[in-house]
Amino acid sequence: IHEEGGDAPITIGNPVPVVIHDDDTIHLLFTRNNKRLFYTLSEDDGLTWRAPRELTDILADVPFSWLRIGTGPVHGIQLRNTQLAVPIWYCDGEPQAKEKRYRAGVLLGNADGTMWQAGGLVPENIPKLNECTVLERKDGSLLLNMRGYKAGFRSVAHSDDRGATWSEAALVPSLPDTTCQGSLLRLQDGRVLFSNVPGTSREKLTLALSEDDGETWGGSQVLEQGPSAYA
Repeated sequence: IHEEGGDAPITIGNPVPVVIHDDDTIHLLFTRNNKRLFYTLSEDDGLTWRAPRELTDILADVPFSWLRIGTGPVHGIQLRNTQLAVPIWYCDGEPQAKEKRYRAGVLLGNADGTMWQAGGLVPENIPKLNECTVLERKDGSLLLNMRGYKAGFRSVAHSDDRGATWSEAALVPSLPDTTCQGSLLRLQDGRVLFSNVPGTSREKLTLALSEDDGETWGGSQVLEQGPSAYA
């Protein structure tokens, strides 16, 4: 999908695909060294890709002094109004910094991916919320499900204006978490799945089921008993 050549120690990572099921289109956002944001597009179901286009400039007005960014790391979605929504996190410190803050939000694109903008940020009432996954609920609102730092549980925030603003975050006691990524996915019958590693260590990859649009969770099933992480 992307190769710069040479032997520079870089990371091309955090790929977030948005698969359009009506045709063979896949939109893809990713980062370079968690510093720069890029977008590319496949119109043949991933066989070939356009040359990546840099989008870092759209983050210039984000009201947070970020030094690092990370898209996802999970898939994005197409909303019912055809907009594209991609989860993103921001951090104001380098990995080695002892004190650093995180913020979570979404990026919003038009249906063909030609125009992108940064959405709003989730308030900081729960600190250090980052790696997130987004769901459009049946009433058109957005649900952002986020990893916290040693919070013990996942956190969620809601948006009634398609990601422009967000409610304060709230812990979800029914979704324990071991400070790792998680992923939301809606089934064709309307139910919602969530995968993560609960507990106190990165093991026991677990799938939970919601039959009320992510309001409550039950029916969890362990998929892998051993070491597990990003799903």
